Amino acid sequence: MCTMYHKGWVTTISACGEKPETIVKTVARKGSVEDALRAMECLPPSHKCFHLLIETFGKKKKWSAVLKIFRKLEQHETLKPNKHTYRYMISAAANCERSRYAKGIFRSMAIVGVKPDVYTYNALLHALGDDIEEISALSQTMKQHCDPDRVTFNTILNVYARIGGAESALECMHCMKLAGLEPDIDSYNAVYQAFFQDKKVKEAFELKAEMVTRGINPDLRTWSVFLRGCGRAGQIEEAFTVWHDLQDTGQKPNEHCYNSLMSSCLDGDGCPQPERALQVFRQMTVEWEAPPVVSFNIAIKAASYLHDIQEVESLLAQMHSCQRDPSLQTWSTVVDAYAEVRDADGAQGAFQQMCDRGIQPDAVTYTSLIKAYVSVGRVGEADEIYKKMCVGAQEQLPRKKTYNTLIRGFRESGDVDRAMQLYQKMRERGFSPNNAEFRALLESSADMACTTLASDSMESSRATFDQIEWSYLLPPAVRDRARMRGDKIAACVDLHGLSTIEARAAVLCILRALMQLSRNGRTVQSDLVFITGAGNRSAQSCPSMDATESTSDPPLRSAVTKLLRDELHLSMDVPEEVVAEAPGVNARLHRPRSPANRGRLVIRKGVLEDWLRTKRERVLGAG
Repeated sequence: MCTMYHKGWVTTISACGEKPETIVKTVARKGSVEDALRAMECLPPSHKCFHLLIETFGKKKKWSAVLKIFRKLEQHETLKPNKHTYRYMISAAANCERSRYAKGIFRSMAIVGVKPDVYTYNALLHALGDDIEEISALSQTMKQHCDPDRVTFNTILNVYARIGGAESALECMHCMKLAGLEPDIDSYNAVYQAFFQDKKVKEAFELKAEMVTRGINPDLRTWSVFLRGCGRAGQIEEAFTVWHDLQDTGQKPNEHCYNSLMSSCLDGDGCPQPERALQVFRQMTVEWEAPPVVSFNIAIKAASYLHDIQEVESLLAQMHSCQRDPSLQTWSTVVDAYAEVRDADGAQGAFQQMCDRGIQPDAVTYTSLIKAYVSVGRVGEADEIYKKMCVGAQEQLPRKKTYNTLIRGFRESGDVDRAMQLYQKMRERGFSPNNAEFRALLESSADMACTTLASDSMESSRATFDQIEWSYLLPPAVRDRARMRGDKIAACVDLHGLSTIEARAAVLCILRALMQLSRNGRTVQSDLVFITGAGNRSAQSCPSMDATESTSDPPLRSAVTKLLRDELHLSMDVPEEVVAEAPGVNARLHRPRSPANRGRLVIRKGVLEDWLRTKRERVLGAG
């Protein structure tokens, strides 16, 4: 490419009457940024050509190229960035998902003395994505400098369409009318989406009727929004009513309408109707000689719901006959379809076909393949696939579902140690705990325990808890504190970030270790403190809870308190409340105590020694 765009070639094309913008656009689309800048050197200098390059490489999501073009313009002898340049830069940052750079570029305009116009503000609103707080603040600032236009309001409405907030969307539309701007079809479509995000189907239909009375007829985008929205709300029959209304208007449904209706059939609020999705697809094939790949993907997913692997293979063959190349999502769905019918070899075959076609699998594909092997008990091969996806040039970060599938497979096969290791790895990667699987791991661990430690203070169903090596199941921060270090146990254990059942395991792990030290003749050195997150440190994370008091205990504190007090019969100190200073009292002798931190559960040294002595005597008596 580089040799093609030499000076003579560009000069010859320009002499033939071709516009500089056309030349630059051609080079930018097919060549590198270096080729484009070389072509610019052979053409008359113009802001328009620079802006065209910024826009083109921004759409190609090549942010480094965009920055290189901007610097070239800054260094130009006769041209300098103007307000349009900054707008194109902000738009390019939005396309490249660089909102931080977009805000920096906007701030730099004030430094160089360039005043932003409404188009620049609109570009920045778009770059801010779904950050509604920053968007609201920017829109208020914008009102002080220029009047918002219809694009401004529609950009904000589209945010509510993505994140929900029907009331806020209606309020935004009301402000739009007060500004003298009548909402257009795009405005209404965004508000409909906000309604459906909040599952307000009735209100969406009422607003649609109001729109029609204003003389605005639904377009295909409107119908697609209603078809998808009804499905997400679990109202499949209502979606088909909308479909018939669309056909009555004489408009020909496009691919988005068909895909929305098929997807709605698979939502169904827990009661999907895959048969109807396939019927819609067959109707689509009558009107479309070659349906899009996305439509095939939805149809294959519907067949997978039915566990109809023959239909899956038939749809895949139909794709080839229509000269539609299966996408990564297509192959992932096919692999998952084989996993659903417990055909590991079929899943491996589809996976291999995908790789042979040069398509790199992602975490979803790997997880489906692992699921296929786990479903037939071949957990060793599933583990090898997991290890393969975590290393090498095609490394993919496992998902939470990946770990849950493997953990269940190893637990059911009897390899609890490997299941524990995977659970630990899942928590280390920051995934939230899976309490159901955690409970199952505890039961399996208890069943496999080799020794029994007496525990007369616990319910029989929990009597085996002391038999478990709990430290395998804890996140690193807690595991390191819960584990014995020579002859010592940490005096303070922070349980923040754990689920209630993980916190129980951490507490039992500490006490189990203390019992072992006590049997070896060691003595307790200090108080034992458990931090549950119900105190001052958690005031910000619990807005309804004051720093010094709360009307009810948070779940984590309640669970730990119940375990220590009710099940293990370990008494704890009740946190002290604030004592006000009485008039006339010597302030130096009677200072008010600090606000009580109710998140610190303290077991005093003497109480802990007595409890351990009792436990030790009962064990010796039983022996």
